[in-house]
Amino acid sequence: MTLLRTSKNGDIEGALDLLRGCIHECDKILRIKDGVIPAPKDEREDGEDGPSSSTSQPNLDAPIPPEFYLVYGNALFQLGVLTAGSEEGEESLMDYLNAAAERLERGLERALEDGLPEPLAVKTSLGRILLQKASLMLEGSVDMATAESAKLAAQAETLLMVDFSRLDESDRNPLLLESAAAAQRYADMVPQLEGRKKWNEFAQELFKQVSGASMEASIGLGSCELSIANYYAERAEEGGDLDKGLIREPLERALKHFDTARNLDDPDKPHVPLLCLVGETYVNLGNVFDDTEGNDGPSESESLSEGYYKKAIECFRRAQKFDADALPSHFAEFVDEWEQDLL
Repeated sequence: MTLLRTSKNGDIEGALDLLRGCIHECDKILRIKDGVIPAPKDEREDGEDGPSSSTSQPNLDAPIPPEFYLVYGNALFQLGVLTAGSEEGEESLMDYLNAAAERLERGLERALEDGLPEPLAVKTSLGRILLQKASLMLEGSVDMATAESAKLAAQAETLLMVDFSRLDESDRNPLLLESAAAAQRYADMVPQLEGRKKWNEFAQELFKQVSGASMEASIGLGSCELSIANYYAERAEEGGDLDKGLIREPLERALKHFDTARNLDDPDKPHVPLLCLVGETYVNLGNVFDDTEGNDGPSESESLSEGYYKKAIECFRRAQKFDADALPSHFAEFVDEWEQDLL
């Protein structure tokens, strides 16, 4: 929770320090456990405060709990996300993902070896990291990336097909949201319609299991619909002869989910990524009706199109008000061109 607050408050350096410290200590514990380095002596032993208690020394014979590997693996993953590609990050994100997956796999192995119950948090974290690896492969545009990423995704699917109801609600909702978001992000990267539909539906099933009113779950459900609409929109841009309903209908469903999320949002401190998603959805709806031109002045479709574009501009301007760099370049250009046309 400290790391979450630190990163949300923009203290990236503070978050990096926490992650590096966590990884250093985890590595140290393993090296002590394996006998690579000696266990630290209690500095209080026979000191001013008297003999130290036997409970102050770690029990090196006790099994390492699965939670240790969960912390270790997730710290490596988060450090990779924050530093990969930066000047201070020599390792690639894939290097961090591989290291994180290795720690989590070891956590599952140790639980089995020690006769402990299957650690669902470790299992689902490994599934999410495998999906991240699969997504990264598809971003790389390598010839064999599609086949290799599909293999990783299949492994992740098995790991994520767990009975989340076995968890306490305080643990269940966060794991459901993180797992569903990972599945949805992967779905966005899948170039084939069948695969994209499959993973968006998988994500939807997880989002729907989140209990209570959840802005994050509503955003996720809307993103699944937007992903399918974007697939058909891209095919239309490539010259495909498509029924516009294939684009419009999922966009309209996406808007309903996003509206639910906005009703749960803080109007004074809005969720900027949500504003961007709503703006994107309105732009896409505007594009659906933008192809029809009337011979005798503006047609009904043109009026609809302009109305959607105006709503998109409202969302984008509001996003920029709270974060000047929030918009992707193509939407920033869309806002600039719109404002130029008003001059």
